[in-house]
Amino acid sequence: MNSDEPVSYASFVSAIFDLYGQRKGKSLVGDKTPSYVLNIPTLHGLWPQAKFVHIIRDGRDVCLSMVNWKKAHVAAGRLSTWTEDPLLTAALWWKHRVRLGREDGGALRPGLHYEIRYETPRLSTGYRVRGAVRLPGPALPRRDAEILRRAGKGGSQPRRKKSVAPRHPRSEGLEVTDDFG
Repeated sequence: MNSDEPVSYASFVSAIFDLYGQRKGKSLVGDKTPSYVLNIPTLHGLWPQAKFVHIIRDGRDVCLSMVNWKKAHVAAGRLSTWTEDPLLTAALWWKHRVRLGREDGGALRPGLHYEIRYETPRLSTGYRVRGAVRLPGPALPRRDAEILRRAGKGGSQPRRKKSVAPRHPRSEGLEVTDDFG
């Protein structure tokens, strides 16, 4: 980018990421801004080969975190229903973003969009992301590789320690599903 010619936005941002990767000794760099889920078609238009990893956190955890978050005003807290019912507002905000990410990501060609559940037990997010998109990186620890092998064969996951309490108490009238829709 040493010429006097105009540079496209995509080329400029790519050059910044490339420089950052070089300085850090990384062959691959990316950005993990959650709000990008709202801009998948635009980002794909700018970088058609980019891979999108949609890490979906359990909506109950998101809602419980958000109602206690001091910066909720920059997210669901901006919505008019927040003061009346912050929990429902946070839930609908989460549902909208997950649905939008799944729809827009699903419209991309195969191999460019991946979904990973944040709460997948006992396997670090970094390894799940690298494995999902087949990125280079350190080999999985033997224990994590065994978890993946069992899961791939329909086997059971290792049992959790008894000291780990359930994350979500039972609530009257609350339907808990694995459906993100």
